[in-house]
Amino acid sequence: MEWDNERLVEDVRNVLIMEPDTSPDYNTSVPVEELLRGKEENPRLTEDLSFAMEELFKKRKNGFFVEAGASNGEADSHTLLFEVRKKVLAYFKTIFFKQARHGWTGLLVEPYLNELTFKKRKSFVARTCLGTQQRPHYAQLDMAGSVKGAMGGIVKEKTETSLRFQCIPLYTLLLAIGNPTVNWFILDIEGAEYQVKNKIKQNVYYWIV
Repeated sequence: MEWDNERLVEDVRNVLIMEPDTSPDYNTSVPVEELLRGKEENPRLTEDLSFAMEELFKKRKNGFFVEAGASNGEADSHTLLFEVRKKVLAYFKTIFFKQARHGWTGLLVEPYLNELTFKKRKSFVARTCLGTQQRPHYAQLDMAGSVKGAMGGIVKEKTETSLRFQCIPLYTLLLAIGNPTVNWFILDIEGAEYQVKNKIKQNVYYWIV
């Protein structure tokens, strides 16, 4: 099936996609404000890109991101900040709190089974890997890393530590959730970024960091 096949899109929507959580709370390991504060205070430790990107997107409210390689949606995720954040602002030496919701939602893509689905993220969750072809296909993902020292990624051949996953083209996933405009595309899949990027249809607006 090609990536825009109606039956394929419907099956992906019904089987692989989790709807965004609509409750006001998160189920993170610590309160979400504390989690974000720790990320901001230790940028080298967490390597969270969202604080650097916040200035770039400061005028963009209700945006949409795609994070491929979302991990558990918490420690190694770059997008939590854009769903919700409380800022501490200083004004004439007076510190006060202001609720500053960016109001973004997005698509979190992660093939490995982990606690992501329990974090109550306000975004779609796709339990699959991004395809490197124009139709669904199977690929070996190595949890030991596609390159030495890296996180798990697509490898060419089966290894002792690899697992077989079905991968879905990005455009199919976007069609399954209504084909939104993507403002920020984070592609962190350790080894197949170039192949995935080349399979993005031209009418999909993307930003790769």
